[in-house]
Amino acid sequence: MKEGHSTAKKRKELLISQREVLIKRREDIDKTIERLNYKIEIYNEIIEGKRKDFMDEP
Repeated sequence: MKEGHSTAKKRKELLISQREVLIKRREDIDKTIERLNYKIEIYNEIIEGKRKDFMDEP
């Protein structure tokens, strides 16, 4: 038990560090999903005849 207590601060720091890495990864994934949703919506507009192509404005 004594050794576990003496390493508690380091273990906590490791968990915080891992959490920060995962938060950054989640932010990157969220940005990628937003970009994909945008592109999918443009293709929906093309299919529905609201746009001629990807560069066309609706």
